[in-house]
Amino acid sequence: MVKTATMRAAAGLFFAWMLLAEPAFAQWRVMQDTPAGTSKRVDVAIIENDSGHNLRLFNDETNNVRAVFTIRNGFDTIDPGVCPTYRVDERESKRVTFEAERCRILPKQAEFTLGKSGQGNNRELRRIMNGSNIIFRYRLGGGNYRETSFTLRGSKYALTTAIEAWEVVIDE
Repeated sequence: MVKTATMRAAAGLFFAWMLLAEPAFAQWRVMQDTPAGTSKRVDVAIIENDSGHNLRLFNDETNNVRAVFTIRNGFDTIDPGVCPTYRVDERESKRVTFEAERCRILPKQAEFTLGKSGQGNNRELRRIMNGSNIIFRYRLGGGNYRETSFTLRGSKYALTTAIEAWEVVIDE
């Protein structure tokens, strides 16, 4: 016969664990995929947040670190005339670009680059690997703006796994 105090303690531990545990989709992971613009399967670092947005980073054939920011399912679309911005922690916001040109926008996605892999001086990638949080701000087709954020906890491991020849350097 189990004592009531033991059952209460077990139930309390279970509920405390449930409150502290993050959902599985709120963690960085690495998967194999064939992203648009690549001809072979590559490792992709991916994070999905609680609201259904996701961010994918990978190496392309020219050693560019490419990123794809995708908004959640639904009726919203990204304004094709305005590239999103992102901010790591409390740093200055940066407009996303594709190899120093305008970003590539599809109705639900913005594709951009973060420079070459294998360069220890890739400041933006270092910030993502060493930061705590990244916030994207984007304009909807109807003219309103939205923001969404992703945790960067675990990003360093996922990115060093997915992006080849990367030197991990401590951020300034």
